[in-house]
Amino acid sequence: MRHLTIPKIVIDSAHYIPGYKGKCANNHGHSYIIEELMITVSGELNEQGIAIDFGDIKGYFKKEWDHKQYVPVQHMPIWTEHYKKLGMDIKQLKPLRYTTCEDISDKIIDDLFMMFDNIVQIGFTIYEGASEGSGGEYKFKSRQEDFQE
Repeated sequence: MRHLTIPKIVIDSAHYIPGYKGKCANNHGHSYIIEELMITVSGELNEQGIAIDFGDIKGYFKKEWDHKQYVPVQHMPIWTEHYKKLGMDIKQLKPLRYTTCEDISDKIIDDLFMMFDNIVQIGFTIYEGASEGSGGEYKFKSRQEDFQE
């Protein structure tokens, strides 16, 4: 087993939470901070001597999460129509069941397990916003765990 760590990943995106009573009820942006992304992998190294390419992990975050509009799945038709009318790239829309740190972290873990079959465990802390006192959630999951809520 090998333990790999990426100290910090920053993704800038916008979200809102329907029905929420507070500032997240309206669309706004955040710098989401993912700290101490720890990945445990099993198996042999590839022909270049690499367990998992850090560039692939960082590329996943840039492609799938950075500079996106996080949208509740039930609102995707409205957002898609709006983006098309304005000539905007609908690939910038990221549908989620909920647009919360909790849902974002669950989706990240599920995606990474699907992308890399040699990942055994994943752990990280995600913060919604870069300011001191912003909310954070620590996530740690093993591949064997059931990801159904």
